[in-house]
Amino acid sequence: MDWSRAKTILIIAFIVLNLFLGLQLNQLVKQQSDYVETEEISLAQLKQIAKKSRIQFPEEPDNTPTTLAAYKATVTPIRLAGWKKNELNGYSKTYATPLTFHNERELNRLLSMEVPRFGDYELMETSRDKRIYMQHVKGRPILDALLEVELAASSIKAIHVVHYDLSQSPTAEELMTYPSALYQVITNLNTKGPASITNPKLGYRAAYGGSKEEYILVPYWRFEFGNNWIYLNATKREAKEKMEIVPKQSIESKGKTP
Repeated sequence: MDWSRAKTILIIAFIVLNLFLGLQLNQLVKQQSDYVETEEISLAQLKQIAKKSRIQFPEEPDNTPTTLAAYKATVTPIRLAGWKKNELNGYSKTYATPLTFHNERELNRLLSMEVPRFGDYELMETSRDKRIYMQHVKGRPILDALLEVELAASSIKAIHVVHYDLSQSPTAEELMTYPSALYQVITNLNTKGPASITNPKLGYRAAYGGSKEEYILVPYWRFEFGNNWIYLNATKREAKEKMEIVPKQSIESKGKTP
């Protein structure tokens, strides 16, 4: 037997086999990558991933759309007496003599008189010393368009407000599915113990639109995670965008433009 020739044939066979296996592995990785990029994560698959990570998540909100408008917008100026522009590019007003009220109806009446476009806001959070409202557009919240009212002994001490004027007709953005959004969140959370994601909210977040005064209201998911908010771009074309974890805090303490 010609062992030299047999050895050469075996080496060539191993090289061909390795090339074949390499191509197969490359194809498998590409398919998995395409699978994630096309956001074809099913609810059953998400549940398996969440169970392995020991993370609980809420059911999908009712009537979650497949597309959502994205708007161009500008911050609404307030030129009334007593209002001052703040670091958030919004406006604040502090009362030397607090405005007294006796019930929620009187509080809302005062706010409708003091805050321009108060009807655009919905109450989101209530505590003994604070009320937080959020601007809505066509039933969807603008997550960083907040109206925060500081209270003390049934009196208004100060008001902080960010409001957006929509300056252009909306363009439709295709959204990733709810399971795909949660897949992005769960697989990027650095947690070792049991944890819960709660309070899903699909709305808008303001991004700079090319000039200091112009913003784009981009569809975003916001989730609650312990003492933090999780923000995730909800559009399919930005599915790879890194999510952001932000500590819960009031508007006047953020110290940065939304």
